[in-house]
Amino acid sequence: MKGLGGILVYVLLIIGAVAMLMPFAWMVVTSIKLPGEVEQWPPKWGTKNFLSKREVKIEKDYSGDSLTLVVNDDAFLRGKVHILFESTPSYSYDIPEGKFHAIYENYKDLFSKKPADFKSTGDFVTYQLKTLENYLSKTAFYDTVISNVTKSLNALKTVSKMVNIRVSDEEDKNNLSSYIHKLQGALAELKVKSEGIYDSMALFLSKSDVNEILKIFSEFKKGAGSTPALNTRQAKLLLNFIEAKVLKPVESSFAPYHAYVDVLDALVKVQDDRFEENEIVARFKTKSEKYDSLKNYLSKDYPWIWSSIEKRAKKSPDSLWTTIDALLEEKKNSKNEEILKEIENSLISSEVETLAVFRDVENLVKKCLDVSYGKNINFEDYINYGNIMEFVNRYTDDVVKIAENMEEYKEFYKMEGLKTSLNAIKSIAERLQKNLKVDPMNFVRKIYYMDKEYRKEYNDVRERYINAVDTMVILENPAPEIVKSVKTHIMKGKDMTKQTIAVDFSVHSINFYDDRIRVAVFFNFGEIVKNIFQNYVDAWHAAPFGRYYANTVFVATATTVLEVILASMAAFAFAILSFPGRDFIFGLFLATMMVPGEVLLVPNFITITKLGWIDTYYALIVPWIVSVFAIFLIRQHFLTLPRELYDAAKIDGCSSWRYLWTIAVPLSKPVIITGALLKFVGSWNAFLWVLIVTNSSKYRTLPVGLHTFSSEAGTVYNQLMAASTFSVLPVILLFLFLQKYFIRGIARSGLK
Repeated sequence: MKGLGGILVYVLLIIGAVAMLMPFAWMVVTSIKLPGEVEQWPPKWGTKNFLSKREVKIEKDYSGDSLTLVVNDDAFLRGKVHILFESTPSYSYDIPEGKFHAIYENYKDLFSKKPADFKSTGDFVTYQLKTLENYLSKTAFYDTVISNVTKSLNALKTVSKMVNIRVSDEEDKNNLSSYIHKLQGALAELKVKSEGIYDSMALFLSKSDVNEILKIFSEFKKGAGSTPALNTRQAKLLLNFIEAKVLKPVESSFAPYHAYVDVLDALVKVQDDRFEENEIVARFKTKSEKYDSLKNYLSKDYPWIWSSIEKRAKKSPDSLWTTIDALLEEKKNSKNEEILKEIENSLISSEVETLAVFRDVENLVKKCLDVSYGKNINFEDYINYGNIMEFVNRYTDDVVKIAENMEEYKEFYKMEGLKTSLNAIKSIAERLQKNLKVDPMNFVRKIYYMDKEYRKEYNDVRERYINAVDTMVILENPAPEIVKSVKTHIMKGKDMTKQTIAVDFSVHSINFYDDRIRVAVFFNFGEIVKNIFQNYVDAWHAAPFGRYYANTVFVATATTVLEVILASMAAFAFAILSFPGRDFIFGLFLATMMVPGEVLLVPNFITITKLGWIDTYYALIVPWIVSVFAIFLIRQHFLTLPRELYDAAKIDGCSSWRYLWTIAVPLSKPVIITGALLKFVGSWNAFLWVLIVTNSSKYRTLPVGLHTFSSEAGTVYNQLMAASTFSVLPVILLFLFLQKYFIRGIARSGLK
C-alpha cells in the first residue's frame, strides 16, 4: 500500500507540473508559429518553421511582361525559391492579333472594350481572358446557364399550349408539336446535366469542366434537331418566338464558355517556342548585396539621399524606405517654405494667414486634377491660360461639356456631384483673388509643377529602392533566356500581410496563362533557425521594446530597492523598538491590506495629477515603494532574532541604525530577497497603473507594450506570444537563480 501511495503521489505531482507548465509551453510554441498556423483549427503543436522545404499556395496574375504570383500563404523572408512549371511551357515572342480579333468579332456582346483600346495584343488577350473568367465561378455558372435553361423550358411550355389554339393547319401543328416535344426533352436533359456539373464542381470551373459544359451543349443541339419547315404564318410566328425566347438565350448563356476555349486554343496555337527547363530558381539577396544595389541605384543620381542612409544601409537595407520617404518629404517642405515666403509678401492684408492661402492653392490644384480624372482633358493645357478666373471658367466649362457626353454622368446625382466640386473650385479661386495682390495663377503653376516633380522623383526613387531590395538572384544556369528578373515584395498592413513574386519576362506574361505553376521554398539550417525566431525579431521591432525593457528594469529595480529599504526600517521599528501604540499602529497597517487595490486607483491618480507627475517616472515609482506585506514579512523574521543579540550590540555601543544594516538585515537575507523578488515580479508585471499614468512610449513598460499586438482588426497572436516570452524570461531566470533564498525566506518568516 505504501508503494502504491508513493506512486500515486508522484503521478499527481507530474500531472500538476504538466498542468502548470502547459500554458507556458503553448505560449512558446505559438511564438514560433506562422500566422496561418495560429488560426488553424484544431490547433497543432508543430510548425512549418522547422521544415527545410515549404510548398506555397499561389494565384497567378498577368500584367504586361510581368507574371505576378500572389502568395495565398504565409510569407517567407529567405531561402531558395523554386518556381516549377508542371510541363515545359511554350510561348510566343510576338502574339499575332488576327485570331483574337476574330474571336472578338464573334463574341462582341461579351466585351466592353475594343482591341484598339490596348497597347499590345497580349494586353488584349489578357483582358479577354480576365473578362471571361467572370463566368467561371459556381455562382456565375448557375446564373448564366441553369437559370437561362430553366427560363427557356418554362417559355417552351407556354408555346406548347399555344400551338393547338393558334395553329389551324394540321401538318404545321403536328410538325411544330413534334419539334417542341423533342426540344423539351433536349432542354430537360441539358438542365439535368448542367445541374450535375454544378453539384460536382469546385468554387471555380476548371478547363475540363468548361469542355464538359461545351460537350453537353453540343449534345443538346443534336438532341434538339433542326427546325421544321412550316407553311402557315401563325406557325412561323410561334417558331420565331421559340428561336428568340428559347434557343437564343440558351446559346448566349453558353457563349462565354465557347469564347473562353477559343481564346485558350488560339493562344496555344501561336506559341511556337519552349523553355529548355521547366524551373526557375532564385534566392533572396544578402544584406551586402542589397547594400551594393542601393549604392548603385542611388549614390549617383540621388547623392543627398545616399549620404543620409549609407550607414544604416549596411545594417538594415530592408527598413530604409520610411527614412527615404521622410527625406523626400523634407525636400518638398523646403520648397514649400520658399513658396510660403512669396505668398506672405503678396498678401493683400496682414490679417490673412499665409498658410491658409497656401492650402487654398493646394486644394485648387487637387480639386482640378480630381474632376479631370477619367476624362480626356489635360490640366497643363489650361494652366498658362489667362488669370485665375479665366482659367477656372474655361477649365470647368470644358469639364462639364466632356462629362455630359459620358455614360456614367447621365445619372443625375453624379452630374450634380461634379458641379458641386466645380463650384468649390470657383469659390477657392475667388477667395485667392481677393487675398492676393498678384495673380494667384503664379502660385498655382508653381505648386502644380513642384508637386509633379515630387511625384516623379518619388516614383523613381521608389522603383529604384524596390529593384535594389526586392530583386532576387537567379541561380540556375542556364536560366531560361526569356526570364529577365525575379522580384518578391511584402506589403504589411494592420490586419494582413501580402506577398507577391513577380517574374519579368521578355515576352508577354499571358503566354503562361494555361501553365500550372507550383512554388516551393527551400531553407538551409541557418535559415531554419532564423525562421523559428522570426516572430521574436518582428515583435521586437513592432514597438520600441528596447525602451520598454529599459523602463521596466529601471522602474522594477527602483521600486524594489526603495521598498526593501523602507520595509526593513518599518519592520525593525515594529519588531525591535518599543514606543507607545506600536501594536495598534501595526494593526492599522495590516488592516490596509484588506482594501482592494482598485479602490485606491482614483485617489492615487488625482494625487499624481495634482503633483504634476503624469507621464513621469515619479508616477511609476513613488506610489509603490511602501508595501505592508513586505513590512509584515520582514517583521516576522526580525521577531525570530534573539533579543539578546540586540542587547549585546547596544552594550558594545552599536546604534539601532547600525544594528539594522550590519546585523539584522544580513541575518534576514533570505526573507528580504523573498520580499524583493515578489515586489520585483509585481512591478515587472504592472499594467493598469502604468497604462493610466503614462501617455507616451517614453515611460511605458513591457506589459503595456504587449497591447501593441491587439487592435480593432484583431490580435497578432504569434508575435504577442513572442513578446510575452521575451518579457517574462528575465523574471523566470531571476527566480531560478534566487529560488533557494525564496524557499528559505518563506520557511523562516513565521508564515504557515
